[in-house]
Amino acid sequence: MAKRRNLKKEKALRNLAYARKFRKRTPSKYMRRPEMTRLEEGEETIEPGEDLEGA
Repeated sequence: MAKRRNLKKEKALRNLAYARKFRKRTPSKYMRRPEMTRLEEGEETIEPGEDLEGA
């Protein structure tokens, strides 16, 4: 006996495949640059409770 087709499931899968074409591409994990994690030499971090003037 042949397997019955699930038309609703097939339509949902087609819809997902079609919508995938219009999604914005996110950079892969290798292309993303670390945000605010690297500090240049000699640069110090400022803690949230500290004053900017250091008084």
